[in-house]
Amino acid sequence: AELLRTRSLRREELEKSGYLTKLGSKMKNWKRYWFVLSAEKLTYYRVPSDVGRKKPRGVIELDCFSRFARSAQTHTFEIATDRRTYYLTAESETTLEEWMKVLQNVLQKSVRRPTVASSEKSSAKVAMKGWVVKVDRGRPRKRQIGRA
Repeated sequence: AELLRTRSLRREELEKSGYLTKLGSKMKNWKRYWFVLSAEKLTYYRVPSDVGRKKPRGVIELDCFSRFARSAQTHTFEIATDRRTYYLTAESETTLEEWMKVLQNVLQKSVRRPTVASSEKSSAKVAMKGWVVKVDRGRPRKRQIGRA
């Protein structure tokens, strides 16, 4: 049998920063933020000089359950997480393609992580984390599983 080889991704293929315009969740208006993608988190700030000095305006957690796709609008893409869907617009088609490529690399890396945790003394246990919908007496209830 042939072994599948996965190439290791360089740091620059997993990190990116730049301006994107984000659609607000409550007030449906578009605001321009400085986004920083690293360590499976997409954080955004008001301006680049706020990075490392001020608290971010928001954080989008990316994991193996996150999905992203191009949107119908020009230079727009969406990121769907277990909590909500974010709509982001790039300044150009080239910038959009760069963000899509780096996001794809980050999400592929998180999918390749093993979902089985093992220790020396105990047998392997399946480690799961996320949301599940439980139906109780005909009423659906969203529950978080695998809290740390």
